[in-house]
Amino acid sequence: MVVFMLLVFAHRLWAPIFEIETPTPTPTRGKPSQQAKSKKVQSESKFSATATSEPARFAGTWIGKVLAGPPYPVEYTLVVNSAGTKVQEKSEVWGSHSYSAIRNGKSIQWETLGHSYWKLTPNSDGRTALVLYLGGASAIFHKKSQ
Repeated sequence: MVVFMLLVFAHRLWAPIFEIETPTPTPTRGKPSQQAKSKKVQSESKFSATATSEPARFAGTWIGKVLAGPPYPVEYTLVVNSAGTKVQEKSEVWGSHSYSAIRNGKSIQWETLGHSYWKLTPNSDGRTALVLYLGGASAIFHKKSQ
């Protein structure tokens, strides 16, 4: 009976706690080297350039065909504002509608009136983007203008 109880409840027994000592790093004193200063300036400039150019990745007119809704491809024109926060969706089948978009790093997302979710992720070439219609379709869109 004791052996049975040990086997049944063994996974609930606590594991022993081990403490491992690690040396704490000592702070260095003195002036930072010129190399360290240049790396700091370089990394700050990269960050600010990335932050300011981020919305520009999305801005412009994107054109592509999506198999969404009817059983045939529908050509869409997506116009993204310069801040990457608004999308105007145009098609001959569904008309023209504007939506608020959310930037989340590498892509922007928006929700349509019919509660469909869309996501545009520009490719590294800056001229094409993967557009996902979260109703089950995807397509490559081409950037026509800034």
